[in-house]
Amino acid sequence: MPSPKQQGSCWQFQQQTHDVHSKFRRRSSAVVPQMSSADKASSMSIEIAPLVDPVYARTLAIICCRSFYGEHKPMDSVNIFASLQRALLFEEIVGDLSRRLVRYQSMSRTSDLGCGRVLTAVDDEGTLVGFLDLSLTLYDTVGNEFLVSEGPGLTLPRPGMERRAYIANVAVSTEARRKGVAEKLMRQAEALALKWVDCDELWLEVSESNLAAVSLYKKLGYEVKLLDPESKEVVRGPLGYSMEISPRLRFAKKLQRAGGGGEQAATESEV
Repeated sequence: MPSPKQQGSCWQFQQQTHDVHSKFRRRSSAVVPQMSSADKASSMSIEIAPLVDPVYARTLAIICCRSFYGEHKPMDSVNIFASLQRALLFEEIVGDLSRRLVRYQSMSRTSDLGCGRVLTAVDDEGTLVGFLDLSLTLYDTVGNEFLVSEGPGLTLPRPGMERRAYIANVAVSTEARRKGVAEKLMRQAEALALKWVDCDELWLEVSESNLAAVSLYKKLGYEVKLLDPESKEVVRGPLGYSMEISPRLRFAKKLQRAGGGGEQAATESEV
């Protein structure tokens, strides 16, 4: 984890956030949208495509951080401790996403589909508005838990382990919420998972208090397999960020192989 000195000030972090978004738009030859939020809500067109270039890790982390912990506004900088916590949390997310993208990129060069993909949602103005991480994640059959921190892969490091298709980091930008972005990402993830050998089930976990996400997953046919009442996660409070108990639901869905179609949009091009 980077030291506080490496993080710089909160203002530097915010400027970096702006710079990374600008970089993404330049690379995708996009133009900043000029339409109103209401107009965009009724006309948003989303393209789903895989992303394997690690240079976009910071862009994804920005969406992830804002989606899970809310915006960091200028007045929040008054709380130096909370600002430092957020900066460290942001860099931790960047590091995790970078490692995953590097892994996915190396596997994409082989004839095998590999161990995972980051699927992105880009609107008709070329702006990245959401993403999810689909991977073959290590599962401990004895402890009955996903070992997400050990990263994606194809090998089994020890007995009692399995690799299961797992969705993590479903994040959608604030302005693109309630417009079907998450649902489109989920459906493409299902289509892509079906291309993996022996993959006929897709798993994910979500906080029980995230009612919107729980509702979406049930709508898509996912069933609750487990409730972990002792699960912990980082929570943003009025004074800063802390690790707190947050009951977590584990969902799974049986995937149906219909043959052909379905996954084309998710495999045609790489960002």
